Amino acid sequence: MLTLCLMLLEGEEDRALFVRFHAKYEKKLYAVALKILGSGALAEEAVQESMVKIAVHFEHFEKF
Repeated sequence: MLTLCLMLLEGEEDRALFVRFHAKYEKKLYAVALKILGSGALAEEAVQESMVKIAVHFEHFEKF
């Protein structure tokens, strides 16, 4: 899934920033999704869909 997201990004700088973002927030997003959805499979799917949407719109995010 991370590979797909990286393919959606232009430029090595954005890819590197996204890798950092993914590493920092993936588990946190999963924990919140699991609490809300009550299913590991649904939580994983929600996180994957969220990460893809973030990658698609990454240019609009304030870079940290």
